[in-house]
Amino acid sequence: MAQGAHDGRYERQQGEIILNSKDNKCMQKIMFNDMYGLTKAVLEGRKTQTRRIAGYCDSPDITAKDVSLYKGDFGSCFCHLKKVIHKEAAFRIGHNIAVAQPYKDVFDFTSETSDEMVLLKRSCLRSFKAYNNKMFVFASKMPHRIRITDIRFERLQDISDNDCLAEGIQKYPDVHSHMWGFSYIRRGALSFELSTTPREAYAKMIDKICGKGTWEKNPFVFVYEFRLVK
Repeated sequence: MAQGAHDGRYERQQGEIILNSKDNKCMQKIMFNDMYGLTKAVLEGRKTQTRRIAGYCDSPDITAKDVSLYKGDFGSCFCHLKKVIHKEAAFRIGHNIAVAQPYKDVFDFTSETSDEMVLLKRSCLRSFKAYNNKMFVFASKMPHRIRITDIRFERLQDISDNDCLAEGIQKYPDVHSHMWGFSYIRRGALSFELSTTPREAYAKMIDKICGKGTWEKNPFVFVYEFRLVK
């Protein structure tokens, strides 16, 4: 089936092919790093891209010419290495993905009318790991969604300055008017990591999130472009 076609499971809205809500029963969730404020950036609409390491066979002999991305049926994307399918993207174009948050950040206990019910509900939630850990939450319980609008496959260092801004890098004029960076919580206090360019700032952030040396290794990544829909 051609990428632009649809078979009833999909519908066209504002030029996008998206999955009908009634067919999106097994919704996926996606996690963004809270320490560096990335969930907040998504919900504020500042972050519209995310790069996920592909786990590719990262030999320096493999170049962009050896790798291609094939966009298949129902929004699926496959990475080909020398015409052989090697890796499938975790998410699909047109799918709505739940933004994972711990239950303690999702449920509004103050809206309950009974103090007894508030305590009971809080007690029940705390018995689950998902109360504090969003790894264990159900996607269907999450209040926010993003929609995958495009997928690319490239080396990490192929990122542009504009892509870095879409990844959540920003200016902090109150800290320094000519620097780019990101904020994070360190020992309970708000700290800033600043650089002279967006790419330098992103390189520091990805090393903090994925481990020191990630930027230098320059792995292949799936680039997911998305927009907040809920």
